[in-house]
Amino acid sequence: MSLVTLSEVLSIAEEEKTAIPAFNIDNLEIPEVIAEVAESLHRPIIFSIGQGAIKLSGLHSLASIAKNIASSASVPIAIHLDHGISYEQTISCLREGFTSVMIDGSNLPLQENIALTQKVSQAAHAVGVSVEAELGAIGGVEDGLSSAHNNLVDINEVKTFISQVKVDALAIGIGNAHGMYKGCLLYTSDAADDRI
Repeated sequence: MSLVTLSEVLSIAEEEKTAIPAFNIDNLEIPEVIAEVAESLHRPIIFSIGQGAIKLSGLHSLASIAKNIASSASVPIAIHLDHGISYEQTISCLREGFTSVMIDGSNLPLQENIALTQKVSQAAHAVGVSVEAELGAIGGVEDGLSSAHNNLVDINEVKTFISQVKVDALAIGIGNAHGMYKGCLLYTSDAADDRI
């Protein structure tokens, strides 16, 4: 089955009424093991490549690793740019063989986010690649970027956005947050747990 788009993975999730995990990758070993487990469970997965990983390992290296693993996999695998920072970066990802890109214009005024997302969507959809966009800000820390607050999305902004932009997925700030949470349980292989 190998490489698929985010839209294809989301269709599987909807049809089977299940979640499809996205795993952040930043080296060779992590995606190899993830793909082995996905194959043993016969489950699709998403390799998510974010800004921290790109800074650490380089876009070309990570794309090559993900494509090589996916090309020999027997399960559907999407390669996704997480929180793309610019039109130029998304174009680089298209050239590297990503099957999904996220353009994160959530820090921009609504009309600028729409314009940027339209430009990315036009380029990505022209080559059969899925697009995710973002509205609102999600608090916490992700990829070394932090936000001290959540910007809840106004439903009217969502309506305006989706009436002007064709995307395959939309991440919205609804009060959710990235990071570790007080009271979370960590489970280890011996089934012991520790509170954070």
